[in-house]
Amino acid sequence: MTNYYFCSSKNKVCNFKTAILIVFGVFILSGCKKNWLNVRNNKSVVIPSTITDYQALLDAYPIMHANSYRLQDLIEIGTDGFSLSDVNWVALTGFSKPAYIFDKDIWQGAKEVAAWNGTYKRIFLCNMALDGLAQINININDSTEWKTTRGNALFIRAHNYFWLMQAFGAPYHPETATQKLGVPMRLTSDINEKSVRGTVKQCYDQILRDAEEALSLLPENGINLTRPSRQGCLALKSRILLMLDDLKGAENAALSALNINNAVLDYNSLNSSLTYPVTQYNIETVYSDFYGSTVFATSRCRVDSLLYNSYNQNDLRKSIYFKKQTAGHYSFNGSYNGNSNFFCGIARDEIYFILAESLARQGKTAEALNYLNSLLVTRWKTGSYINFQASTKEEAIKIILEERRKSLLFRGLRWYDLRRLNSLYNAGIFVTHVVEGKTYTLEPNSTRYLMPIPDDIISMTGMPQNQR
Repeated sequence: MTNYYFCSSKNKVCNFKTAILIVFGVFILSGCKKNWLNVRNNKSVVIPSTITDYQALLDAYPIMHANSYRLQDLIEIGTDGFSLSDVNWVALTGFSKPAYIFDKDIWQGAKEVAAWNGTYKRIFLCNMALDGLAQINININDSTEWKTTRGNALFIRAHNYFWLMQAFGAPYHPETATQKLGVPMRLTSDINEKSVRGTVKQCYDQILRDAEEALSLLPENGINLTRPSRQGCLALKSRILLMLDDLKGAENAALSALNINNAVLDYNSLNSSLTYPVTQYNIETVYSDFYGSTVFATSRCRVDSLLYNSYNQNDLRKSIYFKKQTAGHYSFNGSYNGNSNFFCGIARDEIYFILAESLARQGKTAEALNYLNSLLVTRWKTGSYINFQASTKEEAIKIILEERRKSLLFRGLRWYDLRRLNSLYNAGIFVTHVVEGKTYTLEPNSTRYLMPIPDDIISMTGMPQNQR
């Protein structure tokens, strides 16, 4: 593969091939005016210029998918269903410790914030690819490759902006979406472009535009699960439309996604005695992505006993997802990443839940539960599952949300659910964490559902800060 080198505004050269160490997190949103990427005078440097080059940027695994992907770790820490012992909380470092107690000052003076910088690095690479592809005169022989690469860049950009909005953008509500702020939507690789926070509506409109265009460009299935596909675009679209309370739109997108491929895992085929029973790149995965976490390590994270006991003994999720540790607590070992890292991509179980919930909220109770039951029967011991039934819309929604809670653990989606359910439906869900005898509470619709934008970004751009 071609070697790529980039320099920062301090003219430090970085090797893209071996580590892809592009040190530009703060420069993405800075006012840096000169010398950035000024490397053409060095004859040993190759600047990306072909379709293959731009796809290589998007396939940069250490940046696009590796453990630097910390944003989901940040938001999952603020959710319910788990706890930390006092000893383990005291031992935490970085943002994890203040985030667990919903502290106003998450970053504690840190000069670089991986949750922000790492995500914008991925967006920057997408923008580099999009800008570069726009300069290529394609012909009939390479048009498919060009379209696929552009579709990849648009999807990855949309996916990362979605996660940024969950941490740094205000929760969606139709009455405030045009006033409350989202995140800076940088759509080019031009570092001279001023960073301005768009409204919540503007941000989601752009994310949906990216997903919609990607949908028109990508194949039904990517060449591997770390590349996006049409099904992934439809799934992402359905996830966002559910949050925007566009129930018919979410239904249509989810149904279209499952019409491409509706295969799910039969948990009866999994070996619950394995440390990590679910394999990476399994048949249920649509788009693979993950985050690393020290907080949720098996030695630290204690799954809430009420959550654990809510699973029926015939429900295989109980033995597949959880393992009893020597310290006596249960840990979560059911990541769809197949190891100690936590899945934050897209899997078909989520699509089933989106479809079921959107149908139920429209009053299509029987149809909603049909889809729910068709998924859950694969999660229970063969012959033991009894179909859920509901006599009212409200009862169906309650069942679906409870089962969603029990299926989509530690994917970053619980934070997404807490925000949308409290904001749109007045769910009144409180999150409490107890440390050293003191109870810390995250109240419904609290301003602490918005993470503060890193101080250096505020200083460099002058954009408004989130108030916590």
